[in-house]
Amino acid sequence: MLLIQPSPKKRKNYIRYIFLAFITFLLAFLAKTYIPYFLHSKTNTSLIFCDAEKVVGNKFWTTSGTFGNGNTQSNLQAYSGKYACQLDQKSKYGMSFVLEQPNIGDRYKVSVWRYKATAGQSFLAISGTENLKYYKQENRFTTKDKNAWEQLQVYINVPKYEGKGSLKFFVYLADAENVFFDDLKIEKIALDSTKQNINLVKPLHLELKEKAYQ
Repeated sequence: MLLIQPSPKKRKNYIRYIFLAFITFLLAFLAKTYIPYFLHSKTNTSLIFCDAEKVVGNKFWTTSGTFGNGNTQSNLQAYSGKYACQLDQKSKYGMSFVLEQPNIGDRYKVSVWRYKATAGQSFLAISGTENLKYYKQENRFTTKDKNAWEQLQVYINVPKYEGKGSLKFFVYLADAENVFFDDLKIEKIALDSTKQNINLVKPLHLELKEKAYQ
């Protein structure tokens, strides 16, 4: 049987079509996977949320931005979805988020769900950096569901600071052996006018001239 070999020109066109099809597929995949995250690269500070479902490299990827320590993702337990953040004595720090230059006086409610596979302490924490001096952590839960998942909550009013500063929200393990965290939420809420930080209010200086007494 005589096999007809394609001409060099046809072979070249065929290779070109294959290459273009591959490039088109690759661009479509990248667009679907990454563009939504780049569009949210400017953080929406009203609601920042990590469900631990997607990891790229060493980061948890969300529509709120990237969260640190994606290497702690685990499918052994999950409050929602298929994955959570698992901490043990080898990996003590879990999902974390840095809010750059937060507005002074803004109030946030921070929450996360925790599943304690073993006894011991583990925390939801907030730490200021550079000129923003702040630290707060919580180990006690406010709510517990029927599957033994506990919700931790922390509230913060951004304190007064000058120059550069940021807030880091994170979870970590102290002396427990095995703990899971899921659905870390940082939510901007209305500031209660009765509980405003007195340091945020500038003092009023009154000057009375002598003539006012005459």
